[in-house]
Amino acid sequence: MNAHAEEYYSEVETMPPGQRREYYLGQVKRQVAYAYENAPAMRAKMDEAGVKPGDIGEMSDIEAIPITTKDSLIEARRADPPWGGLLGVPPQEIPRVYLSPGPIYDVQSTDDNFFIRWRRRMHAHGFRPGDVVVNTFSYHMSPAGHWFDEAIRQIGATAIPMGVGNTELQAQVLRDMRATGWTGMPSFLMAIFNKAEELGIDPGKDYCLRAISAGGEMGGAQIRQKLHEQYGIQSYDSYGTADVGLISYECKERSGMHVHEEILVEIVDEITGKQVGPGEVGQVVVTPFDRCYPLLRFGTGDLSSMVEGQCACGRTSLRLSGILGRVGQAVRVRGMFVHPRQVNEVVSRFSEIERFQAEVSRDQGRDRIVLRIALKGEGPALEAMLQSLQASFEDVCRLRLDEVLCVSAEDLAGAEKAIVDTRQF
Repeated sequence: MNAHAEEYYSEVETMPPGQRREYYLGQVKRQVAYAYENAPAMRAKMDEAGVKPGDIGEMSDIEAIPITTKDSLIEARRADPPWGGLLGVPPQEIPRVYLSPGPIYDVQSTDDNFFIRWRRRMHAHGFRPGDVVVNTFSYHMSPAGHWFDEAIRQIGATAIPMGVGNTELQAQVLRDMRATGWTGMPSFLMAIFNKAEELGIDPGKDYCLRAISAGGEMGGAQIRQKLHEQYGIQSYDSYGTADVGLISYECKERSGMHVHEEILVEIVDEITGKQVGPGEVGQVVVTPFDRCYPLLRFGTGDLSSMVEGQCACGRTSLRLSGILGRVGQAVRVRGMFVHPRQVNEVVSRFSEIERFQAEVSRDQGRDRIVLRIALKGEGPALEAMLQSLQASFEDVCRLRLDEVLCVSAEDLAGAEKAIVDTRQF
């Protein structure tokens, strides 16, 4: 342990590389064996591939297990509702259930390993006992709000469960409660600061913020840089999914996101599913060491690369270089994934729509999503239909459309993709 031990949540973060490799191998063997015995869907996947737990002798042997895709999770639940043979513990042990597009009913783990990841992340981002933290992630059927809330309390801080929306109240609470910490998406923090200035509040002088975890958003790095330049506030990123929870997190060095030792991360070739070398871009595939939801080789659909070598902060864990894009057509908008099949599902409810296309863009640091539609004919109930369309989109995609535009069929003649993403990061 070096002289800056207070920077670490535990000594495990500076584990020697050789010891870390041995630790991973032992955990992988145990997790594969546990999933095979307790999660029927994982057992069936391995049996179909001709793989037994005893075949995993080296880290590379896990490549023999097929990648679990998001679509396969949806199909498994439809075939065997509600858990699809993916649960590794009795259902009565599950403390919370969340909803992801699909629909997929995600579970909150009861394993301490799950929140060890979060506690280390919060510590790395500067949160300490006694902090007062405003949490702006959604609590409504979404895991992020609850996970951050629990992590804030487990680190010994006080959580203020603000959730999303109402920037004026958000700006006032930050000042009145003298909050020292904040969690949420970076674009939302910028929106709060802009509203604060309209109210005559100077975020740089009137706020007590010192620990900010602003992540979950494509293009967030530019906004975090702007927050630092305008207000002198440092914020940190992290990466996770609703299916497995936290995967990696930044430290003060910002030289990649540290992968926690309670989750195996592979970077694999999109076509072959085989692991690629350090610095090579591929899909992020994760195996969490978790009893409750023992997914093996879950393909996140995100693209990244691996950074090896000890970080200047002293941590020896592998690091992800950042999220560099998506596999396939799904896009991440305001922290939520939107898949073409979801947009198709929404539009299929309205016989009045002949053609459509959703466009994702970015305006002043905020994601915008606009649905362009061509109608078969304009009827007297057009306004009611558009309102219903908006509501259906929010219900299925968990996102609010910024606008619905009625255009001619000719304008969408070449619109082959259900979603186009014009953002540049």
